[in-house]
Amino acid sequence: MCRSALVVAFLAVAVAGAPAPARAGDDPVGEAAAAAVRLAEEARHLGETARDVRDLLYYLSDPRGFQYDYYRASEQLTNDPVLGPLAHNLAALYRHRQWEAKVQGQAMVDSATPASLAVGAGLSWDAPLCRLFEAQGSVQGFYDDGKAQAAMAYGVGGCLPLPFDTFELGYRGRRDVRNSLLARPIALGERASGDTVYANLRFYRWLSADHQIDVAPMRFQFDWVHGGATTFQSWASIQPVYWARRGRGLGGRDQTFDFMKIAFTTLGLTSDGVDDPLVAAISPLAIGGVRLGEHVAIGLDAGFEIGEFHPPGVIEAVQRNALHLDATVQARHGGATLEVHAINGMYPTSANQILDEDRLTARLDVDRPAAWLRADGFVSHARLLSLTRYSERVWTYGAGVDGTLALTDHLFLYARAEGARNVVVDEDAAVPATVRELRVTAGVTAELRRPF
Repeated sequence: MCRSALVVAFLAVAVAGAPAPARAGDDPVGEAAAAAVRLAEEARHLGETARDVRDLLYYLSDPRGFQYDYYRASEQLTNDPVLGPLAHNLAALYRHRQWEAKVQGQAMVDSATPASLAVGAGLSWDAPLCRLFEAQGSVQGFYDDGKAQAAMAYGVGGCLPLPFDTFELGYRGRRDVRNSLLARPIALGERASGDTVYANLRFYRWLSADHQIDVAPMRFQFDWVHGGATTFQSWASIQPVYWARRGRGLGGRDQTFDFMKIAFTTLGLTSDGVDDPLVAAISPLAIGGVRLGEHVAIGLDAGFEIGEFHPPGVIEAVQRNALHLDATVQARHGGATLEVHAINGMYPTSANQILDEDRLTARLDVDRPAAWLRADGFVSHARLLSLTRYSERVWTYGAGVDGTLALTDHLFLYARAEGARNVVVDEDAAVPATVRELRVTAGVTAELRRPF
């Protein structure tokens, strides 16, 4: 084949040297030369195709050819000063995947519920990139108000593990689950039934032994609480970058940096026909876990906060502006850690009002080889705001203590006592009403965890 092509090419070159005819199409020698050139070009393409087919057949008969090309390209990528580290980090996000199964049983008594039994189970599959899958559920049977009742909590979630634009989605359901007395008073009722849908989206994650950098993380949560009426709360936050210096905080925690974070939330009744108030907080830079020596770390989240009401039939909203502040001090000595927050913030409530409060919270954790103790509490100077209300501030407070003692590796004694004075959010008096509550709980918990 190659020899014929060379002969044709030689004839084409020899004929090309002849003088050009006076008129095109009247010279049979020129036409033959052009045809010979075309035949030579086609022969060349045919020869290249034959070589490609030969190489493919060789690779199919001996896979080492493929392996050589793969290793050569991989080596070039690995040695690239920019793409090499990015490729290594991206591959590491999919390694070290781990399943974990958990089963738990509990028998408890407390001041509000004379007796209760609970069982729960959970299954999760984690990777450094995201939680690939989780499912959990628990049910509690208890005796209250002269009859047997039940409470349940359950959920499922997971992520679409794309290297870019990683997407997480999950659902949580709860039925007659009791609220903590130390929670902010945004809704009424000791027990709550509701449904929560959450979604997280992140463009890219860099994860190494020393750093975690999330590019463009966005978080969304939608919560429905069912009672005499249904309330709906939506919450979202967006920011360009989240950066954590792993293990650089106090007691092996992370040192964190949030850049230009914007968070907003609304909460209100779904059936009252009133536009729910909106609260938005803008933080140019929030830092946490910055160590000052061996035993103290600080954090600061300061910015601008807006509370917004929408009067019926009016286009322009009414705004309440304030300083957004969350200053943190952490102290650790031995197995004891103390964390104190000074907070100035606004929170929408279920009565189309905004809770505006200055709040001081503290939490003490004491860890021992076979025991754990936590004490937490708050003091708040709060008021309620609406389109027609600007109440006076009232003092509220609360505290709780709970402890766990390990009897065996899987059996624990548990006890908690908590009490609080909280604002009642459905009042319209000049001075908001308050309510005091006390609760004591004790029980035995059996738990089994197994990674695999």
